[in-house]
Amino acid sequence: MYETEFITAGLTIIGGVTIYVIGELINQFLIKPMVGLKEEIGRVASCLVYYSSIYSNPGTASRDKQLEASNELRLRASELRAKMNVSDKWLRMHNLSKDKLKKASGGLIFLSNALFNGEAIENHQQRKEIENLLNIENE
Repeated sequence: MYETEFITAGLTIIGGVTIYVIGELINQFLIKPMVGLKEEIGRVASCLVYYSSIYSNPGTASRDKQLEASNELRLRASELRAKMNVSDKWLRMHNLSKDKLKKASGGLIFLSNALFNGEAIENHQQRKEIENLLNIENE
């Protein structure tokens, strides 16, 4: 009499737990990495705008401001590389690739180094290249 009720309740609980676990796996391995990469691209865009007065006029800002900008650009480059573990399919859907992310990271390192004695035109071209690689629209 109660057997079928217990079996139904057990199957319902097992089904619910299974769906929860699958949802958590999708969240941890697909959604969170994608959101993390998009957030990092947003931080890169913000950094490019915020420090543009420093890398557009190399060597004119105070040493402390140059170091701050350099460190932030390097941090953004390293974080961008750290978040490259997103699926290739998702990257292709957003016109990105691991190669583009690596090039953009290298461009941020270039800007970081060029803050002190680089050429303003080269720095501007590098910024444009980074924006193109990451599909950033700043202007």
